[in-house]
Amino acid sequence: MTTHAADLPTDISTASNDLAKPQSERTAKSRKADDFAHRKIWLQSLIAILLISGCAYFSVSNSRPKFNRSEIAYAEISREMLEHQSYIVPLYRGVPCIDKPVLNYWAIIPCFAAFGPSGLASRIPSMVAALLCLALFATGIRSLWGWQSSLIATMILATSQRFWEFATLCMTDMLLTLFDTVALTSLYIGLQDKSKRLPCYLIAAISMGLGTLTKGPVALILPAASFFFYLVATKQLRILNVVQIAIAAVVFFAVAAPWYIAAASAVTTTAGIGAWLWHHNVERFFGSAYAYHYSPLYMVQSLFMGFAPWSIFLPFALFSAVKRWQKKVDLNESKQELYLWIWLVLTTTFFTFSRGKMNYYDLPAFPAAAGVVALSINHWIKNKQTGGYLGAWLFAAGLFGGAAVAAYMLPLVTQSSDVESWAMMPAGLVICGIAAVWALVKDKSLLAYGAIFTGLCWALISFSVQVHPLLAKQSPANSYIQIMKLHPESRIAIHGDFAKTIDWYDASLFETRKIPAELNGTDDLAAYMRKPEPALIIVTEDRFKMLPQDVRSQAVILESRPSVYKKLDLGFLAKSRGKFTDPVPLLLVSNRK
Repeated sequence: MTTHAADLPTDISTASNDLAKPQSERTAKSRKADDFAHRKIWLQSLIAILLISGCAYFSVSNSRPKFNRSEIAYAEISREMLEHQSYIVPLYRGVPCIDKPVLNYWAIIPCFAAFGPSGLASRIPSMVAALLCLALFATGIRSLWGWQSSLIATMILATSQRFWEFATLCMTDMLLTLFDTVALTSLYIGLQDKSKRLPCYLIAAISMGLGTLTKGPVALILPAASFFFYLVATKQLRILNVVQIAIAAVVFFAVAAPWYIAAASAVTTTAGIGAWLWHHNVERFFGSAYAYHYSPLYMVQSLFMGFAPWSIFLPFALFSAVKRWQKKVDLNESKQELYLWIWLVLTTTFFTFSRGKMNYYDLPAFPAAAGVVALSINHWIKNKQTGGYLGAWLFAAGLFGGAAVAAYMLPLVTQSSDVESWAMMPAGLVICGIAAVWALVKDKSLLAYGAIFTGLCWALISFSVQVHPLLAKQSPANSYIQIMKLHPESRIAIHGDFAKTIDWYDASLFETRKIPAELNGTDDLAAYMRKPEPALIIVTEDRFKMLPQDVRSQAVILESRPSVYKKLDLGFLAKSRGKFTDPVPLLLVSNRK
């Protein structure tokens, strides 16, 4: 009896039909299913990375005891622009001040309008820019090197020291990093796909224009130079089209120029646009302004310090890349990697030749650094080479080491023997370390790096929850300024002995809306306190004791507390063994009983 396919059970009939299909068709279906599964894993993992990173950035931003670096100037200028509705001309102490272009202020002003002027509100644009940069970067790396390299690179970038630090500061550098990343990514996509070239050039032009509104001409110079040198290195200069470049240039100037023109016509003093462009760009680069006389290797040192803890991989990633280039293994991938290396090296080299440089100027190169390190790690893992596993084991050991250091230091810092007051960080690091070891034993390297990433973020969160509040208590000027706010009838002043190393003048201006008097020397202090108007002064106890008797007899010490006497960083905390307050108290003094 003949059996037809229609008479067979459905599953057997289907299986027979599948077997009858060409092998290439079955393989294509299988590959499509794998791609879908990997895309789902990648998307879920990326969302988790962004959520964990966002929690860490928010926690640090919200709990910082005071404004750091130059961010107080950005916050104060944004507050005054909002208060006076001066959206073209930045104002500082009521005076036009073109110290930086306007976009960072424009980003902060809506946050102040929505949530009120505060440290956290001023840092929202940087946090958002950091997360957008991570998401864009992850998408770009996935299209080049697959989902595993993408996730590793994103975790590396998110937890590199300088990236997370500037994600929690209201400065221009994270916005610049985002715009540089958008520009360089768009330029590369346009290079690879002729049909998308003009739209990609336009996106890059818009991004460079926004960057120029954020930080100045460097936002145009670095991406354009990186792209040009890549075309030269890969012999692709012929793809440049004069018409497309002209259109992109028009778009760039349409984005960047209107504010510069408007501000130039509104501010005609020495604080104008022309003076800013010359002083803060040309003179700063060549050293006639802000010549810091750093060593020739300063920016390289800065890169390794700022990219920590992942910077230990950079030399090995370079060695691995050179080795693959020499063997001509996957030439297309090598060209893609070369793009990132040029991005990284050119940015670092550019500021190496600048005499007026700061250690954080190389932040826009960090996405490229994360990309090349992640590619090498993924190669090592896939090829069962030592580097990927050894690195993960070292970092897992580092989590346990960090837990031990935290368990020793935090009781000293918190000055408490209660386990609850300091156990959050070491306990979390131990758990993440155990997870990383388990993943390595099970040959799940990606999970191991995920545990390491989580441990680093946990350290940031626990530090902000347990240590930052303590530091705020050890910085009594914060509470003194809040007391000053309650007495709007009083003049306010800060003595230079206290404020000279940490800029408390702008912090008090931001909080009280009053310009504090800047006192230097005992004579200045005595003269200020002898005036009949009521006054509140922050001064160290030893300086107060040097005042004439008649002044001290009329004064009232409202508060007296120990204060942090140096900039708080890990090195200072380690050296001070938790005893980081000055033996000389900081006073809040009134000139009237």
